Amino acid sequence: MPRFVHFFKTFYQKQFFRSPAEQKAKLLARDHFYFLAGIYYMEAKKYKDATPCFQKAKAYRHLIVVYQKQGLYSKALEVAEAHGFYDLGAKLCLQIENTKKAASFYAHEKPLKAAKLYEKGHFFFEAGLNYLKAYEPTKAFECFSQCSKLADKQKGLDYLNEFGLVLYFTKQYEDAFKVFLSL
Repeated sequence: MPRFVHFFKTFYQKQFFRSPAEQKAKLLARDHFYFLAGIYYMEAKKYKDATPCFQKAKAYRHLIVVYQKQGLYSKALEVAEAHGFYDLGAKLCLQIENTKKAASFYAHEKPLKAAKLYEKGHFFFEAGLNYLKAYEPTKAFECFSQCSKLADKQKGLDYLNEFGLVLYFTKQYEDAFKVFLSL
């Protein structure tokens, strides 16, 4: 409670809204209002000063953006992966043209999109697995059959066979029949 009182005293004495963004941020950070301080540091384009504020506030989405603005893409990707911001991490990977890492981020929530990215990068085994996650067994078969390693090809076709068995035992006979015909 005392920090709020202290903040509001200085708020009225220093004409908070008329001061520049960096001064607002310093005042807010001093009184432990880290999220707002980070926002004002971003407004002032002081990204290095905004980083510890967002870390203390545990505002990870904003922290990713700040790391991105500083050019620290690896740190941004670490935070995105650690805290489950897979879509944001995937978009960042596409921006820096790392399609394999983008596909691995998309694999968590959008397997069809991940499969297309893997296929585009000629990672056919991973693409087939993601097509299976997206319930696209015919496309998965096409990808598994294009695998360059024989072990990956066999493993993928085994996964496809198991997928067909699950379809059969859950009484989805037509879909299971299509899978078994493709094998």
